[in-house]
Amino acid sequence: MKEPWKENSNSLLVLYSILAATCGVFIAIIFTEKVPVEHYWYIPLAMLVVSFWLFIFSAEGITDALDENDVHKYVAVILLYNIAVILLISGICSMIYLKYIHLNVCSLIILILLVLIFVCHWLRDIYYLIFDSNNVHKDYIESLTNGKKIKRRRGWTTFFLCLRKLFHRKPS
Repeated sequence: MKEPWKENSNSLLVLYSILAATCGVFIAIIFTEKVPVEHYWYIPLAMLVVSFWLFIFSAEGITDALDENDVHKYVAVILLYNIAVILLISGICSMIYLKYIHLNVCSLIILILLVLIFVCHWLRDIYYLIFDSNNVHKDYIESLTNGKKIKRRRGWTTFFLCLRKLFHRKPS
């Protein structure tokens, strides 16, 4: 029986590619504007560029995880994907705000609340990946691997696992 994380990887690669292309479209829109998007145009541009990079890095991480048969790397890449989606949505919303809505505090607060509502799913995923208990995380890894024994790797995956460990120290 094939492991669930491997079965879904091809679909994730397609999704990451589509989302990276979406970032590229909005980056191009910012650069082709005849009238610059106010003087804060760099805010959505920075969010979209970082999001674009994270989607590309995530897609590469998925292929590396498959090549190395490393489910921990796969889970670490999911964290980057969630951050990229949040930045994509925030970048698009801030671009719309700067282009079509007059700058005032009330509309800015409404925009921030709407963005938080839009991205709450990905924020929950980030919380789950970093802050949930070690037992829940272990169960999640086992569900992805059909209970197979796995070994730990290095690089971004090690940083991700250390970040989890930081929030889940055993009491002395």
